[in-house]
Amino acid sequence: MPLTLVSETAALIPLLVKLFDLLPRPSAQWLNEIEQLADPRQIADIQAKLATLGRPDVAAALDDRLRVVTRAQAPDLAGLPVVSARDLVLQVALTREEVEQAAQTALQLYAQAEKEEEAAKEAAKQAREGIKVKRSIAALNGRMAIERSEDRPVPVEARYDEMTDQVVVIRLDTGAVVERRAPSDTERKRIEDGRQAPLFGGAR
Repeated sequence: MPLTLVSETAALIPLLVKLFDLLPRPSAQWLNEIEQLADPRQIADIQAKLATLGRPDVAAALDDRLRVVTRAQAPDLAGLPVVSARDLVLQVALTREEVEQAAQTALQLYAQAEKEEEAAKEAAKQAREGIKVKRSIAALNGRMAIERSEDRPVPVEARYDEMTDQVVVIRLDTGAVVERRAPSDTERKRIEDGRQAPLFGGAR
């Protein structure tokens, strides 16, 4: 960049900051001043210096002017013969409505994703619980198949064997002895009172 342009740029930066801060923004003075900028290199240099000075907002405000100047200095290619034509995915400036719509869509989708993530976690938790229950039931049925039996409520009676002074617990479906033990205090009193009713399963 020529030295004259460098010195001009250095003097221009404080003026641009002052005009940018005028209200209402953008001020007419600001617009008039940036209209005088016609060198893309100078504009880029000003933007770099503004960023180092802690004014990236002023630097960003020059983006549109840089695009205009760069486009104006591009060579005229309209007269060249067309070799081929196709669509390329390139950046295109959005309108205000498109920016607002994109922001709204982003917020809605982020919220929806958070909600669905929580629902997925809850569903996974319930699935794990369901798997645990199924494994428990499978283990129980497997043991039943191997042992060919299962635990069920069976009516029993506790009877007093005077010869051994023990209470004998007998299952009523098969008559098998389930338990032999010493009488409890309550059972001992019943025995001493001479009651004949079953100690368990009958009238007390």
